[in-house]
Amino acid sequence: MDSLGGLQALQTLLKPPGGGQDEDSDSESESGGQQRKNHYAKLNPGDIGSKPSSAPAADQSGDATAKQPQANPNDIWHPDEIGEGESGVLDDRLDPRAQPEYEMHFRQAVSPEDMFLGTGNKTPATASCEQMVISIKLPGTKSANELNLDIREKFLDLRSARYRLGLHLPNAVDPDSGSAKFDCDSASLTIILNNKREYDFANF
Repeated sequence: MDSLGGLQALQTLLKPPGGGQDEDSDSESESGGQQRKNHYAKLNPGDIGSKPSSAPAADQSGDATAKQPQANPNDIWHPDEIGEGESGVLDDRLDPRAQPEYEMHFRQAVSPEDMFLGTGNKTPATASCEQMVISIKLPGTKSANELNLDIREKFLDLRSARYRLGLHLPNAVDPDSGSAKFDCDSASLTIILNNKREYDFANF
């Protein structure tokens, strides 16, 4: 119905209804031409197509409100009130805890085929590394029970009573297949994460 109404409005804009006379005909009277010009002067681009009504807009807004997810009354805060570590920047300016020292490097599984034959697709670049290894020094920490570790696809969040580290990872990882080991002698935490990138199937 909207397309039909638009075509009719366009027809009216190009050739007003009534009269049925040809524009190129020499028999067109001056009064008819003046009336046609006055009709053209009243039209504008807004006359093409059907005009929006207020009722559908109200229905659309009502539907949008109805489709919004209901907040859980047991939640302490709303998800919109806190930013995800993957998309937002960790603001720890008011946090008195220190940021621990850490090192990050990539690990590659090398087989005799890669060493001597060189028939695979692997290269010395980080794109051909299957794992990401993060070593974090935590002086004064006695056991892993003092640490709270949360790993997302592109963000690592480590917290304890003395330390806090929010680390944006250089690429996506699989948070469900990683491992973490705490060494009590050196008071360090070693985290091994499996990379999950778009073109890993071609680089390994």
